[in-house]
Amino acid sequence: MSDSRRRYYAVKAKLGQLLPEQWTECESRMINLSLMVSAIPKAKDLTQTNLAAEMPLTAQDSSLVQRQRRWVKNEQLDERVCYRPIITPLLQALSRTTIPIILDTTEMGVNCHLLMVAVGYQRRALPLVWQAGEGSRGHTDGDLQVGLLNYGADLLPQTADVIVLGDGEFGHVQLLTWLASFHPAWDYGLRVASDTKILFEGQWRRLDSFDVRAGETIWLEQVYLTRQAACGPVNIWLTWDTKHNRLVPIVTNLSLPDEVRYWYGKRPWIEPLFGDVKGHGFDLQTCRLRHPDRLDRLMLAVSLAYLWLCFLGSVAILTGHAKLVDRSDRRDRSIFTIGRLWLNRLLKLDCPIRVGFFPFPFSSTIPPARPG
Repeated sequence: MSDSRRRYYAVKAKLGQLLPEQWTECESRMINLSLMVSAIPKAKDLTQTNLAAEMPLTAQDSSLVQRQRRWVKNEQLDERVCYRPIITPLLQALSRTTIPIILDTTEMGVNCHLLMVAVGYQRRALPLVWQAGEGSRGHTDGDLQVGLLNYGADLLPQTADVIVLGDGEFGHVQLLTWLASFHPAWDYGLRVASDTKILFEGQWRRLDSFDVRAGETIWLEQVYLTRQAACGPVNIWLTWDTKHNRLVPIVTNLSLPDEVRYWYGKRPWIEPLFGDVKGHGFDLQTCRLRHPDRLDRLMLAVSLAYLWLCFLGSVAILTGHAKLVDRSDRRDRSIFTIGRLWLNRLLKLDCPIRVGFFPFPFSSTIPPARPG
């Protein structure tokens, strides 16, 4: 049996087990999803032509391209309905420790962007919920951010300890107000603009008026943000980014600056996720889709393929087989890269292919990969 058939049958069987209602509702839709998830890890990029080349069907490649186009255009496909039963068990397992929820946007498709809410995991992040929009640049509004977080909150166990992390795009008063009113309370560390005004000792001052030098920090307690719509009280941690020569103000409800330093250090974990699905992995930027709703559906297949490789990476690490595709004396490669190389090895040696979308939550027992 060809490698492409082995991947497809393994993915199809697993999705049939996890999403029986979706298969009953429309089998052809789920077959197409299985074809795409099985093709993505081995395709040269995410152009429809190269995905078709990895699909084990006898139809002409041009017909397989048309099949993909119909699938991403199908408004009957709800990516959140399909993804929810798959991501929820993982969130249940990760809830034994504090869950970092990381927000960021990235350029995607043709003149589009993707707002991603992800879960921090092993120096990377796993997709939780996403939404594409028009325009390759520009900030997303507070309504959209709150809407996605609200949906994500519905997936998380009510007892989970959560901290929300985001860069300067996510310092909206609207988002901060929602977080303050959310119950049970979530912690947060969100960057705000350096020209933001705060009420400090009875006066409104810009954050960049505080004298912060390289290697120094300033901790401001119980202040209010923005003169136009007072929000607070909050705490603010001011530090200096020597690499980019700029002030970094973090607004938070944490009570200690060392806590802010520790947790905000995990915010960049989402960047390797974007790297894995784009230029350093699946090459999602080549898909050339220009409609946000179609990008959202494609991201379902991409997210499942990403979780699959992270699952394989975690299996290889836990079983001691990672040394066959990485250094034997330490972990140099990420869990995603180990998973991709391990899949190649299984195919090469004609070994059984395991499919799962549940990377094992082993962060407390196995050291993470070295940076990079």
